[in-house]
Order: sequence, then structure tokens, then C-alpha cells
Amino acid sequence: QTILQEWITNLSKYGKDNTQATIDLRAKRSHSGIEIWIWDSNEFFDLRKVLENVPELSQNRDAGKRGLKLIEQISDQFNYRSEHKRNCLYVVKSF
Repeated sequence: QTILQEWITNLSKYGKDNTQATIDLRAKRSHSGIEIWIWDSNEFFDLRKVLENVPELSQNRDAGKRGLKLIEQISDQFNYRSEHKRNCLYVVKSF
């Protein structure tokens, strides 16, 4: 839930005009965890590069990009890629 909330907040806050943006979601639960795919039509950015420049949560008192850092910390695996004019955040969270 936190991952979805933080990512969608980020897309809404920093993405292109919200009336034109689309967000699609797919989730798959297994015996060991959950996989989440969130597709968006916003401008692609290098998530790993952005995260390199964001201080750890304990040192980051500024609200900016804290949600991205939180996603990084609570996910067991994640990837953000662009394909066919859409972007996809893929997250795995184990139980």
C-alpha cells in the first residue's frame, strides 16, 4: 500500500498535466510475496540516478524525494524502465 501511495503521489506531483497522464496497475500475489507493476505515461527519468542523490531517510528532513527513498528501502526488488512510450515501475515485496 505504501509503495502504491508514494509512487502515485510522485507521478501526480511531478508528472505532466494530470488530465493527460494515465496510470495502470497490475499486482500478482504468490506464496512468497507480491509483485506490482505500475505503468505511467509521464516523462521517463533515471530512478537509480535520482536515488543516488537523495539522503537516507534518517538524514533527509526535506519532504522532496523521501517517497522514492522509502520505496527503495521497503522493496525487496524494484526496477523502473521505459518501453513503447510508457514507463513501468516493477516492485517485489516478500512476505
